[in-house]
Amino acid sequence: HARLAQWRAIETRKYLVRVTNTGVTSVIDPKGEILQSLPTFSPGVLRAEVRLLGGETPYVRFGDWFPWAVTLISLIILVVKRVTERKKILSR
Repeated sequence: HARLAQWRAIETRKYLVRVTNTGVTSVIDPKGEILQSLPTFSPGVLRAEVRLLGGETPYVRFGDWFPWAVTLISLIILVVKRVTERKKILSR
């Protein structure tokens, strides 16, 4: 889960504070780098300074539509190519 939190910080370009009872408590910067952390199963207090950042990344704004659109366009191109190749073969 800690690695997924790093990816989430990158895709949102925001600081992420991950607080857990039994896992890795950490502060992650917008580049996905762990700035500070506490070891697993270790009680403690983690103090860090983070900035509130505005704005949205394209992924936050549009979500998963881009990969789906690319997949759909690729499938359409593949089908059109197969159909035109088949027509060429049948017309000979």
